Amino acid sequence: MLVTLLIEEGYTGYGLYWAILEVLRDSPKYRYNPDPRVWAYVLHAQDTAQVERILTQYGLFDQDNEGLLFSPWLIEQLETYDDTRRKRQEAGKRGAASRWGSVQDKDGNAMAKPSLADGNAMAYNNTNTTNSMKENESPSMAGGVDIRLLCQDQGAAISAELFQTIADTQPEGHAPGYIAQVCIQYGMGENVLNFLCERTNNGDVSHPLYKQFVALVRRIQAEKYPLKYPANFFLTKLFPS
Repeated sequence: MLVTLLIEEGYTGYGLYWAILEVLRDSPKYRYNPDPRVWAYVLHAQDTAQVERILTQYGLFDQDNEGLLFSPWLIEQLETYDDTRRKRQEAGKRGAASRWGSVQDKDGNAMAKPSLADGNAMAYNNTNTTNSMKENESPSMAGGVDIRLLCQDQGAAISAELFQTIADTQPEGHAPGYIAQVCIQYGMGENVLNFLCERTNNGDVSHPLYKQFVALVRRIQAEKYPLKYPANFFLTKLFPS
């Protein structure tokens, strides 16, 4: 059918066909007005008769019970794509739920989740971190783990889907979503995110290491300190060798 259209209408007709599909793709329920005059106006096509032929003569389009035009092929493709995307999202949420949702609040009390926009900075703990903001550019050990292994995905993006899943599944009194937000902001990948969440009891806001992490972020923001190697910086400050 499409080959017949190409033979009889040429590449002008072929281009109009794909332009019609683009309009349908962005229309509610992938359907649109069947009037060729409307399509000619929308597509800025001068030959209304050609538009009408493309819509009616090649079996590429159909009309539903309400008389709206649709492409069976387009709907099949989009439904397959949407179904695949939905399954991937559900699988991602299940995986993240098992990863982030296993920790429960010890006392059952809800606690406020920290925000990067929160102006109330926690006190910087000088006993566990150095006063110098100089970055340690030489890989070393952090909490018994080689920093080089954790920083392999430096700059790799944490997907918005993973971030949203973490935020949706975090238990009360824990803020792994905040750790993920910081990792996204400074370009630290999933390896660092997993390591920080593991060592802070899944972002337990009462955990000493979590408090140090938040305080370190506040200090960086307050001093507008540019980070050349963010992952290495955070890990060496939180886990001094």
